[in-house]
Amino acid sequence: MSLYTRPEELKRGKIDGIIDGVLAGEARRIHLTHFTIRENLKDGSSKVSCSFLEGTSKRKIDSSGTGFVDALFRGLLSVYVDTFKSLANIRFTSFGLHASLKPEHGAAGSDAEATVLLETSANSDDSTVMAFRKTGKSINVAAAKVVFEAIQFYINCELVYKKLKFLVLDAKSRDRNDVAAAYTSQLVDIVNIALCGNCE
Repeated sequence: MSLYTRPEELKRGKIDGIIDGVLAGEARRIHLTHFTIRENLKDGSSKVSCSFLEGTSKRKIDSSGTGFVDALFRGLLSVYVDTFKSLANIRFTSFGLHASLKPEHGAAGSDAEATVLLETSANSDDSTVMAFRKTGKSINVAAAKVVFEAIQFYINCELVYKKLKFLVLDAKSRDRNDVAAAYTSQLVDIVNIALCGNCE
């Protein structure tokens, strides 16, 4: 896995800029605080119990899946997909990790930091691929954080979509077609990434 910045990360930077500009303090923030994993080596299943903050509210999920990442992803979807319907479109296109084995680490290298890179898409078109990257001493923590970051990203994309639709209509009602055109351009960028067309 390459540690160099990928084009998908640069593309995501543009979308993050739209999210920050449109939502500002209204952006949804979900923050991982604690989790435990139970692995069944016989059937390959995993169970995860995860505590997190949504803003300042404490939330908890208990979920299962084929591996820890799948269990966590399914658990977060169960919490949010009814409210944010675009989440149902997300699929993983790439998931990998890379350990940074440098001389300053212990002789065995087992204490090295690991970078986890998750790439997601809202459909089969590569143009919608987004990348999420986290680095840490724990592979599990880094993996959990990229899953949280991805879910948070798509939640905010949907919030931006809904607000931009309102802002476009408001600008047109005030005969500010220039403002409406600027909002429409941002709306197209969001729809192309998150496929929010059926999110009403």
